[in-house]
Amino acid sequence: MTPQTQLTYSRVDFDDFRDPFGSEVSLQEGDSLRGRLGVSLDKDIVWRAEDGTTRRSHVYGNVDVYNEFMNGTKTHVSGVDFSTLDKRQSVGVGVGGTHEWQNGRYAVYGNVNLISATHNVSDNYSIGGTIGVRVGW
Repeated sequence: MTPQTQLTYSRVDFDDFRDPFGSEVSLQEGDSLRGRLGVSLDKDIVWRAEDGTTRRSHVYGNVDVYNEFMNGTKTHVSGVDFSTLDKRQSVGVGVGGTHEWQNGRYAVYGNVNLISATHNVSDNYSIGGTIGVRVGW
């Protein structure tokens, strides 16, 4: 079991402009400060293959709590405000793994994550994932 914490600050900034359709676009707010507190459970399995090379499998699961400390971002387009403020608190769960062979030269990996607000879960969630192949030489 591994405790985890993260604090991420991001800022979006651009000059006002007019798009090709004549709409005026301006940024009202562009700062975000997001914190994450969680725990990860990991399992590693290492063995020697018949050809003498090392193989390794790593699987994990994690649970996280997120908090947005600022007011999100807001853009003004021709008199209409668009904002990206999610609920301040959200929770996330994820699972993933990696399988390596030929002493780590080749690997396949993947993960899936679900993040949801603590209120109105069915209206405010995101699902994401990654799959990939890694080759070293």
